[in-house]
Amino acid sequence: MAFPVVTVAGNGFLKSSVRFQIKGVAYIGDSSGSSIIDTLADSNADQCAIDAPLIKELGANTISVHYVDPTQGHDKCMQSFQDNEIYVIANMATQRDYSDTDMSGLDPSSNLGNSTWQTSVFNQYAAVLDSMASYENLLGLIVGNEVVDKSTQVDLAPFLKAAVRDMKAYAVARQYRTIPIGYFTSDDDNWAQQMADYLVCGGNTSEAIDFLGFNDYSWCGQSSMNNSDYGQLTSDLEDIGVPLFFSEDGCTSVQPRTFDDQAAIFGSNMSDVWSGAIIYEWRKQSGSESEFGIVSYTTSAPSTPTLLSDYSALSSQWASVTMADNAPSTLPTPSCPASTGSFWPVDPSAALPTIAGLNFANIKPASASSTATSSGAGTSTITSTSTNTGSPNLATSDSGLSTGAKAGIGVGVACGVILVLSVLFWVLYRRRRPNSKLESSSAPISAGPVPELPATKTWRHPPSELPAGEDGQAQELDSVAVHEVGNEAHRPEGEEVKRPSSRDRTVYK
Repeated sequence: MAFPVVTVAGNGFLKSSVRFQIKGVAYIGDSSGSSIIDTLADSNADQCAIDAPLIKELGANTISVHYVDPTQGHDKCMQSFQDNEIYVIANMATQRDYSDTDMSGLDPSSNLGNSTWQTSVFNQYAAVLDSMASYENLLGLIVGNEVVDKSTQVDLAPFLKAAVRDMKAYAVARQYRTIPIGYFTSDDDNWAQQMADYLVCGGNTSEAIDFLGFNDYSWCGQSSMNNSDYGQLTSDLEDIGVPLFFSEDGCTSVQPRTFDDQAAIFGSNMSDVWSGAIIYEWRKQSGSESEFGIVSYTTSAPSTPTLLSDYSALSSQWASVTMADNAPSTLPTPSCPASTGSFWPVDPSAALPTIAGLNFANIKPASASSTATSSGAGTSTITSTSTNTGSPNLATSDSGLSTGAKAGIGVGVACGVILVLSVLFWVLYRRRRPNSKLESSSAPISAGPVPELPATKTWRHPPSELPAGEDGQAQELDSVAVHEVGNEAHRPEGEEVKRPSSRDRTVYK
């Protein structure tokens, strides 16, 4: 029996035609080292096999991951989570740290007016989409997490929408199932509603986000809808029209954490608008003062983690809430926010950024094969994870020959056999005539080899090609929208680059 795919319906999610609300944890690797960790990579399979049942026992049905390495395999970890009925939301961006520019490949620059976005960023996103598209427990992909986290970066909003548009078009060209594509935003009161409206508005679903996550830590301890941002956010976003959930949740300013906000999120005052929450985060970061993790690991090798008090508190909260079963609402598309100078400088009528030379007609459908898993649920595995892969589906049999080719060969062989038999019969008949002039004046005629029929070619179309220059390499566009590690060009003077382990998540107001 196939694993049920979660789909978008109005302002909510559906699983097997029933309303689906997210109870999730951010499944992030240890960030104390210098390299970013793909927690879903097959190299982490032993740890996934340990963690997945514990996450299910917690009461979770979803995890979010901040980084996927498309060059790695993910079958084992994704299967472990599927076996435990856990869905995955993955970031397509290469997010290495939590600097203000957010390592998504998109960065504020003086050249934003060129209305282009980078081929290299497209290639990264497309490679991640290729590597994850086959998994039935993939709930969705995001084009970034807090790419815009202050008012001076609002100019990046059109780039986010362009990324959504092109990733949707790429998925269609590759003939994947419809995979929801969204974005995780910060809760900045200055432009939160404008950002949400902009990413959904316009009436063109091919370039609008399918869901929106809000990173919000305003409910601390025994707070309330009014004392936190929750009441205002719910009022501001109730007409957004796409699934909305808290993509990072769990204030640490009051210890121990009790997660009292979960009763409100899943309660009648919010569940018509919100589709759940993802708690930040699964593991307590090593060598830090972070108080976010709900489990801790004593070794770097695969091991069973220690369950912290936060684990028990969250489990109790989720066990006590009643999941909404009402049908999601279908709402009209919101109007695009008007440009208001530096507060929201985005022109709603301006064309979205494009990539020069990108032609989706040249991108070939994915080549996929299905393999049965030990659990009995079929898992389709893409044969290659590169964007430069994929061949057309050829209507051929297992031997690689079409039905017409087989018929032609059959007719040719039959004619050859008849010809050979005719020659042999004629030779034997002539030999029986003793006074034959032919027999006395020439050597006997023997049957030569049957001429070969024209070979039948099995054509292999070249892989899908993304924009490339004359040398075949990816073009570098004029607008440099890629933030490299250590690039100080666009960072305010004296500003510290913070990593996840040291980021202060408790001060948002």
